[in-house]
Amino acid sequence: MKVAVYSTKKFERSFIEKANDGKHELIYLDKPLSTNTCNLAEGCEAASIFTNDDASSEVLEKLAKLNIKAIATRAAGYDNIDIQKAKQLSIQVANVPEYSPYSIAEHTIAMIQALNRKIVLADKKVKDYNFCLDELVGYDLNGKTVGIIGLGKIGGILAKILHGFGCQVLGYDIQTNKDYEEKYKVQYVTLEDLCKQSDIISLHAPLNEHTKYNNFFSSIVILTLLFSLNISSNKIFDGDYTDGTIDQLILAGIGGDVIIISKILSYWIISSIPTISIIPFFGILYSSEINYVFSLMIVSLFFTIALSIIIC
Repeated sequence: MKVAVYSTKKFERSFIEKANDGKHELIYLDKPLSTNTCNLAEGCEAASIFTNDDASSEVLEKLAKLNIKAIATRAAGYDNIDIQKAKQLSIQVANVPEYSPYSIAEHTIAMIQALNRKIVLADKKVKDYNFCLDELVGYDLNGKTVGIIGLGKIGGILAKILHGFGCQVLGYDIQTNKDYEEKYKVQYVTLEDLCKQSDIISLHAPLNEHTKYNNFFSSIVILTLLFSLNISSNKIFDGDYTDGTIDQLILAGIGGDVIIISKILSYWIISSIPTISIIPFFGILYSSEINYVFSLMIVSLFFTIALSIIIC
């Protein structure tokens, strides 16, 4: 099968080639999928895309005219794909069922400690030949209260790690998990109580109609937090939130693996405050995780209809 692989990065190619092992003819494209780049898939039977590619109704119609029969996204999320339109056009869509929960939970701990111990700020100061220790005071995680919004697989593993640090873990989820309560001493509370009692809040909620652009943090205005983290979908935590409330929040830091910033003021605030750390969606960027993702992508293309990885 000839496959147009959109939005490919240099680091991806060796992993994709290893996973492909000669099964498909891959056409690597640096450009993202859009109405202007559909034509690059001409002559292909399938397309591989990523989270920032546009697989809207208009784009899918153009791909269908090019006889594209399948789309495999190299991600778990597929909100950038018009699934209903794909069904109408008989374009099969496959995704990666999940990312490694360990890689993301461990990445969350890395962000917590980076913010806690002021790693980014300390590195910048040293590179500027500034060896002053002011603004670099951290604290012990032991004994701190951490609130986790969304206690699925990732949130559960994070609770396990934080329990090992000696943290008190509060959880907010639509379902409770007795194993987490017994093994990691997780206390399930209301969202309001979680926000009031937590020193640290970490967001791991899935993207759906209930969480999209939802201001989870509206109830923590005027409260003191050490910092909050968003290791979830970029459409759950809206960057505009910082415009109206950043001055009202007594935050020691904000960390995010993904975030939407749609206003210049939001970008100015985030880029000018050293205790706000935003990174480019690389919580899943581990070699074992990349191998896993691309192997599933190749499998989904090879079998066309492959068990649970097929969305439609």
